[in-house]
Amino acid sequence: MVNFKDEPFSDDDTEPVLSFVDVQQSDKQEEISQPYSFIAVKNEIQEEALYTKADVKDEVTVEESTVSIHRHFMDSPVKKPRTIMTLGTKLNIIQRLENGETAASLGRFYNVNESSIRTIKKNAERIRNSVAQSCSSAAKKIVRVRNPLLEKIEKMLAIWVEDQNKKKMTVNSRIIRAKALKLYEHLQQRHRDSSSAEPFAASKGWFDKFQKRQNLRNMKTKGNIRSGKNVSTYGFPDEFKAVVIAEGYKPEQVFNLDEISLFWKRMPNRTFISKEEKTAPGFKAAKDRLTVLLCGNAKGDFKCKPLLVYHSHAPRALKGVRLQNLPVHWRSNRKAWVTGKLFEDWFLNCFCVEVEQHCNESGIAFKALLVLDNAPGHPAHLNDLHPNVRVMFLPPNSTSLIQPMNQGIRSVFKVYYLKLTFSQLLKACEGCSKQSVREFWRSYNILHAIKNIRKAWDEVKGTLMNAVWKNLWKECVHDFRGCVNPLSGVSEIVDLGRKIVGEGFEDLQEVDVIDLLQSHEEELSVEDLVELTQKEEEDQGGIMEDKPTLKRLAQFFILANQLAQEAMDMDPDVERSLQFGRNLTSALASYREIYREKQRQSNFLH
Repeated sequence: MVNFKDEPFSDDDTEPVLSFVDVQQSDKQEEISQPYSFIAVKNEIQEEALYTKADVKDEVTVEESTVSIHRHFMDSPVKKPRTIMTLGTKLNIIQRLENGETAASLGRFYNVNESSIRTIKKNAERIRNSVAQSCSSAAKKIVRVRNPLLEKIEKMLAIWVEDQNKKKMTVNSRIIRAKALKLYEHLQQRHRDSSSAEPFAASKGWFDKFQKRQNLRNMKTKGNIRSGKNVSTYGFPDEFKAVVIAEGYKPEQVFNLDEISLFWKRMPNRTFISKEEKTAPGFKAAKDRLTVLLCGNAKGDFKCKPLLVYHSHAPRALKGVRLQNLPVHWRSNRKAWVTGKLFEDWFLNCFCVEVEQHCNESGIAFKALLVLDNAPGHPAHLNDLHPNVRVMFLPPNSTSLIQPMNQGIRSVFKVYYLKLTFSQLLKACEGCSKQSVREFWRSYNILHAIKNIRKAWDEVKGTLMNAVWKNLWKECVHDFRGCVNPLSGVSEIVDLGRKIVGEGFEDLQEVDVIDLLQSHEEELSVEDLVELTQKEEEDQGGIMEDKPTLKRLAQFFILANQLAQEAMDMDPDVERSLQFGRNLTSALASYREIYREKQRQSNFLH
């Protein structure tokens, strides 16, 4: 039990005592300060009544309006939902109309008005053209007629993007949009009278649509980074060496390749030939381009036969020449590019065959490791094509640093080619025939270029072929002194040029030769793009008229059906294989329309 000790209050702690009189006075003051008002109470009651009446009126108004709205919808007819048909459906309607069915019966079948069927019949030609031009048959409508200048620009831009990718240059949205504006301004000035005044801003929306139209959805930024970057950050050299050790590859069995763009008939800008050609109308031989693929092993004792891709399969200079006997593997492509199909053909029928023969002659096992850059023309499935050849792809943006063939082979090869051309020019001018520079230049054809390409490739020394592996596989390099200055032969070319009398060669400088060598890697000019676009349109016109015969198209459809059936037999996922079949059928719509058109023409002739 706690005991509390009673202590007296101090003087300061004495509690005040209120008298009864004080309490009464305080109560009276409170009553006087807050008097009761009957008038205020009356006003409050009246206001409450008004609010209640207004609420009731609002409820009645809302209820009446709701009833009136319901009556409106009950009295008005129900609107028929709009039916949107794809181009494929419209094609089926056109075919059924041609087979004799009426517009009324088709309208009932497709649940549309008869006038809609007649409109489709009226626009039959436009619908067929849209499908024949590879427009998706699943498209909901025909796109409006676009400015022909913009269509031409997009064709040129697609060629430019592909060329930049081939050269492993940087390509992204900002650069493409800037290039599109530049092309538009240039062509608008050239066709000021005939072109439309429709503005073009190369907006983000236009770029997204351009990507879809040109199938660039998976486009990635590419390019060569500056040499100041550290190679070790990629980790590829370590991965490469691990594969070499694990698989036991020897330097004789490890290969690398590179593709070189070459203007095979171009002279320095200082010469009169170059100046005259720039001002002359028509075809310019200095812009005639080809692509050379060079490949060799790390030891430097074996170089594959070059692959040469030209825009013409049978040029006049090769008339009567067996292509199999040429010192290069001759292939053609209308843009003179190494496409995926051409590369796959070279890989199986040229590279693998030559490597197997080399291994047998050297007494080593037939197996090879091929190091490639990530160019668009290099298929990703190469590892599945041959059991004895393994392919490793270099990381993006690393070719200028660790790709062996890019460490001087390209420049040395072009120096040797130009040196051979100048030597032959000097010999022709000083020989018995005493040809002029113009006469030699006019007689120099693609066959001469082919021979010089092979000679230039043969002149590349094995020590250099071995030394260029120093950044990727330095353990295989025998002598690092084999790496020479790629431009060391420029002075010899200048000396040869100055011996040629007249024609602007006597003032030739090293900078002129260097500019010429570097011009092979420059991007396509507007004039180049115009010529390539026109050539592509001419080739496509010829293809549409000649190549897709009824027999070939029928065989094409048989192969497509076999492919769809193979997908169903191979894939356990039924839904995925069916989706593939539906996509394949949609993709074939344009070819089926071409087939039907040719059938109609054939029936009309007979």
